[in-house]
Amino acid sequence: MQYNAYVFDASINDLFPPLLKGARLVVASDAVRHDPQRLMELIEREHVTYTSIPPALLPLCPDRLPAVLRTLVVGGETSSQAAIDRYSRQLTMLNEYGPSENTVTTTVHRFGDDAIRDARCIGRQLQGVSCYVLDDHLNLLPPGCPGQLFIGGLQLSAGYHGRPQLNEDCFIPNPYVTADDERRGLNTRIYATGDIVRQDEHGNFYFLERKDMQVKIRGFRIELQEIEQTLLRHPAVSQCVANVRTIGGTPQLVAFVASSQDDLQSKELHHYLSTLLPSYMLPSYWSILPALPLTPNGKIDCRQLPEPQHYAATGQNEQPEMSEAEHSLCAIVEKLLEIEPDTIRPEDDLFNDLGMTSIQVLQTAQALKDAGMVISPSDIFLHRTIRALAQLGQSCSSGWYEGYDAAKPVVVLVCGYTAVHPFYSDYLKSLRHDFSVWVFDSFSFWNEGPSDAVSYVNYLLTETEREMSRVGAKVYAVTGHSIGSALGMLLAEQLRKRGNPDIRMMAIGTSLYVNSNMLELIGDSDIPLKQMLSSLPPLVFEGDLCVALEQKPSASVVLNGEPDHQIEKVSQTHIVQNEQIWRRTYPSAKFLMLDASHFELLQPRFLPLLAKLMWKRND
Repeated sequence: MQYNAYVFDASINDLFPPLLKGARLVVASDAVRHDPQRLMELIEREHVTYTSIPPALLPLCPDRLPAVLRTLVVGGETSSQAAIDRYSRQLTMLNEYGPSENTVTTTVHRFGDDAIRDARCIGRQLQGVSCYVLDDHLNLLPPGCPGQLFIGGLQLSAGYHGRPQLNEDCFIPNPYVTADDERRGLNTRIYATGDIVRQDEHGNFYFLERKDMQVKIRGFRIELQEIEQTLLRHPAVSQCVANVRTIGGTPQLVAFVASSQDDLQSKELHHYLSTLLPSYMLPSYWSILPALPLTPNGKIDCRQLPEPQHYAATGQNEQPEMSEAEHSLCAIVEKLLEIEPDTIRPEDDLFNDLGMTSIQVLQTAQALKDAGMVISPSDIFLHRTIRALAQLGQSCSSGWYEGYDAAKPVVVLVCGYTAVHPFYSDYLKSLRHDFSVWVFDSFSFWNEGPSDAVSYVNYLLTETEREMSRVGAKVYAVTGHSIGSALGMLLAEQLRKRGNPDIRMMAIGTSLYVNSNMLELIGDSDIPLKQMLSSLPPLVFEGDLCVALEQKPSASVVLNGEPDHQIEKVSQTHIVQNEQIWRRTYPSAKFLMLDASHFELLQPRFLPLLAKLMWKRND
């Protein structure tokens, strides 16, 4: 099964080995990847025998994995020892290690009854890969001694594009290249990983820590020194230390600050950083002291630093009035984040203000489900505050992306079968510069509600008109991708007929007809999608229309048992016929043909072209 998103280098190991071996490849959708229960159901239903699951998700998986699963691959970060002990007794469990600079996988270790079970063990290097444990002077270290791991061999990349200084620092001549390899031009360079490891007498490597101040939080590489340098530019900060501590079983960024300003609050510093750094680099836990503890040598004594507080718990004023649902939600989130009770305010951003991680999103969604609240992980990513989440009902999730701005025209985004996060994230960010964006999340999350297109569009119309009436705005444009765009087109026509003649439609990757071959390929693996596609009425829109279509066929993967070449063949035929039908049916529409496959249309490289098309009218 392909679990990893295609933008992550580990997806190469998910995608190509099964296809090269003639196996059937099952692709997990965004909605499934973020929901452990649905992920297990997919593995069971599709008879998945081999998959990777990130270590951060394993604590939320059931104690017994589906019996059909034979091999589980973990990597990217260290798994918990409990997960290793639990799952390595049920199936073959592999721990893969490797920086992107060495083309995905460098070492691999198989956990088992007769093998090492230490979660830190990353195993031995693959054939053709060279690994060296060296000290600061590039001397080889004996087994048992910790040192930096250097990698060479056939898989080593050429370096960073356009970064000569970084290449000089990270890719160095190999002092241990053999005469034979040097003559053949092999293994002449090694890459400094920055990872501290040790090697045992059997050749197995163990990951210990990072050499530099780079850490990995929520999948992002973070330089702690960059956080410190930014904090030191604040006039009230004299000293600071940024670090990582495990709080509630989750790695969290923490900051310790020395300041002579008695009334300095962590919220002020958090807000200051938020204007200069991305949200994933904002510490959630803080400690502000008159001075930081020092060692006898005058260095900051990190062992003497106190326990930090979550910044939301500091400097609190009286709590605003909250509904019963808001109180319940706050209590659940405070428990999961290990924050003092009555700390969270209903308008706090769960991510930027409270530092919620992706794994905590999944935990929160499960806790809410246990409490009888139907709120999906995508709901949390989209709505972001307790107040907004408390207003959700049993219906499909909808809401403003990062709030409503009356100074900006309104765009309505209708998601298709793919969840809003993370597939639409880059598109939403690009739209947010110029528009207020009202979002309808994927209909695939519905447990109840309309399953046919006409009823669903009526629901979209009712919700859109209700919200536009509330904020006193008209919809400038409707947009969407794939079937979401088809549903959005029907919505836009209804809005046009009901007093909005200037409304625009931005259709992206939309089929103007339903191909019977497509329905056959879907089969019974995605019933909601098949029902929605089958019930689509003719797509009619008499307003200002822009259309962006793909020109490349979809990747050759296998769905529902079909041979892999069948999908590519159907996709190629459909692309040609779909464009012809679009141009024949809507000759006055503005078209944009992109050198992309269906699921590449919203990649960042195409967003400037889509934004330009959004503003360009057909007058």
